[in-house]
Amino acid sequence: MIKDRGRKQISIFAIGLFLVLSFFCVLQLFLPKQTYEVSRDKILTGPFSAGENVIFDQIPLGFGTYRVEVFYGAESDYVADVYLRDNTVFTGGLKNNGETLYRQKTGTDFIAWLYESTEQMEVILSYKGGGNLQIQGVRFTETYHMWTMLLTVFLACGVLTYLLISYHYVWRRQLSREQKTVIWGIGLIVLFSSFFQLADGALNSIDLMFHYMRIEGVKDGLASGQFPVRIDPEWLYGQGYACSIFYCNLFLMIPAVLRLLGFTVVTASHIFFVILNVATAIVAYRCFEKMLGSYKVGLACSALYTLSTYRIYKLYQTGDVGEGIAMLFFPLVVYGYFRVFGEDPEGKTYKTAWLPLAIGYAGLMQTHILTCEVALLLTVLTLILFIKKVIRKQVFWELFKGAAVAVLLSLWFLVPCVDYYLTQDIHIKNLGARTIQNTGLTLSHLFFHFWQRGSKTPLGDNGAQFTYPVGVGLVLLVGLVIFLILWLNGFSKEKDEKQKIGLGKVAAIFSAGLLLMSLNIFPWDHLQELGQVFAALVSSLQFPTRVLGWATVLLVVVCGVVLMTLEQKGWTKLFYAGLLVVVISVFTSTCYMSEHVLQSAGTFRVYHEKGMGAGYVAGGEYLIDGMNPMEFSYEEPVAPEEVEVRAWEKGALRMEVSCRNVSEAESYMDLPLVNYRGYRCEDMAGTKLDLVSNERHQIRVILPAEYEGTFVVRFISPVYWRMAEALSLATLILLVFVKVKKDKNKKKAEDLVLQKGEAL
Repeated sequence: MIKDRGRKQISIFAIGLFLVLSFFCVLQLFLPKQTYEVSRDKILTGPFSAGENVIFDQIPLGFGTYRVEVFYGAESDYVADVYLRDNTVFTGGLKNNGETLYRQKTGTDFIAWLYESTEQMEVILSYKGGGNLQIQGVRFTETYHMWTMLLTVFLACGVLTYLLISYHYVWRRQLSREQKTVIWGIGLIVLFSSFFQLADGALNSIDLMFHYMRIEGVKDGLASGQFPVRIDPEWLYGQGYACSIFYCNLFLMIPAVLRLLGFTVVTASHIFFVILNVATAIVAYRCFEKMLGSYKVGLACSALYTLSTYRIYKLYQTGDVGEGIAMLFFPLVVYGYFRVFGEDPEGKTYKTAWLPLAIGYAGLMQTHILTCEVALLLTVLTLILFIKKVIRKQVFWELFKGAAVAVLLSLWFLVPCVDYYLTQDIHIKNLGARTIQNTGLTLSHLFFHFWQRGSKTPLGDNGAQFTYPVGVGLVLLVGLVIFLILWLNGFSKEKDEKQKIGLGKVAAIFSAGLLLMSLNIFPWDHLQELGQVFAALVSSLQFPTRVLGWATVLLVVVCGVVLMTLEQKGWTKLFYAGLLVVVISVFTSTCYMSEHVLQSAGTFRVYHEKGMGAGYVAGGEYLIDGMNPMEFSYEEPVAPEEVEVRAWEKGALRMEVSCRNVSEAESYMDLPLVNYRGYRCEDMAGTKLDLVSNERHQIRVILPAEYEGTFVVRFISPVYWRMAEALSLATLILLVFVKVKKDKNKKKAEDLVLQKGEAL
């Protein structure tokens, strides 16, 4: 009793401590912030000697985050990098990437995180050559980000502490042994799948930098007042990039908000990946447990799926965040079809059979469009296979509701995406000539189970040597073989098991077909020759390995059916042997993951967009066709001699220019903004000016003869985009309302049954 009282007091103290720390952070937000200006009037003239040069030192700064402004003049782009250094603070106590200096700018800024007060801060110039350089001074301005970041951490720790205390004192006594096993099992799955997030820095993944740029784009868009973010404002040297139009950023708003709260982009992405792993493990468990009727099998399937070779490969080795998020919704789609085609249409619960399909397909559309291409193929095959059930009224209605709600939930993204695709000559529309068969796998790749560093396909002369583990893994294929053996020897004839075994048979057939499609012997090149539609679809797939995400979830279904069959037949030893194989495979492969990826891959440290460069657009798929991103930099308005540019100011997707056209003929002015559809131009007198594209696809403002005044160019989402957003929001609210009402009715029914039981 005394021990219990002591533990409760410690628990109350822990929660109180986090609340006090949170209150302290809130107070800090309202206190004056430090500003330190270094030699603003002193001009240091280059060129300097190549290499590192200390231009300012012994700068006293306190604990906090700082906006570092550098004032300069340069004769060429990329003339130097400027960053901070302090060898007196502890390792990791100063985080900054600095900034590159460009000719068109007279000043720049970047953010620095300082976790220890110092008297010895240094401003370092890394001169690269390219002409004269004048450094006029540096200003440090403390920001509130350190305190918003710490406030978030303390509140999160407080909530986590409360949950652990509630589990220990309340839930532990109320939960069954099965529920406790599930909670701790999912916890272990999340722990094993989140090893990467414990590393100091980001893994050197192929596409991760692009997705970091996407996070920064969403953050900058939100900071500029866009919601939802359509054009990433700081991308392409502040000229705007329509990545968010074509690559939905819904879930990246989580790390983007964390960035706004002060976290570095690496930390924000690490937190997001942990959240994603938690969500994937829970969703996979719920779906497989519901389909296969066993919490043990559900946990095993959750482990096999969350820690699957292909998922880990996509998330951490290639850094394909979009496809990694999409895999969260694969089990929901499979579970949705299981309910629609497997449940009794006359049953009470059948009216909600469409819900997993709606959420699953909406999630796919709002995470990774290319994954939807494979989903569409599987959907068509599934509808053909179950055509006799599809034409039944109740079944068709559930399928229709699922599809309709998925589209309605996704309209906010689909309408702008389709609008731009049809009305703009986007580069992605002209990639139909890209062939993909040479990037397919050899048969041996499918059996790769342990993660390791390697090279990407095409395979060339090396075959399978030195390549990434791109396959689905040995364990899932062994499960497929065992399933085929059980199939040949006959399954149980009981009705309940027959539905689940039927699910396994469909999953086995589909997964085998998808495995074949991932190989370099599949005739992708011949399919492309069948016409423009086939050429566009095959080319947009990019890699045959994209089908392996769906193959993975279907193979996990197959393995789950095998484990369920062993459990149902009473083959206890074989069942637990199967579970043991799952546990050992997950553990050993995770050890290899730590060894080969964490140690061999190497890490890099970027903290904000300044450390990544503003010009990187990967393949430039969302540029207007004909644009060359290598020709772009930070630029000023450009006009012919007859146009006088008096003043100009550039913001996020916005420019204000004061000018005069001295000629009696029409003239123009080119602005450093990519001319995506949606920009409007109006002067202070309310006169609308026409916009066209110049030869580089930037905005060209047409100036009337003898025009004089100030005009503003800004991006405004069309009205029908806003209508689509409102419709999606209304659908979401309706879904929440229906779910809450359903839960209330269920609770009332349970209470009524309980009252009748007590009366009896």
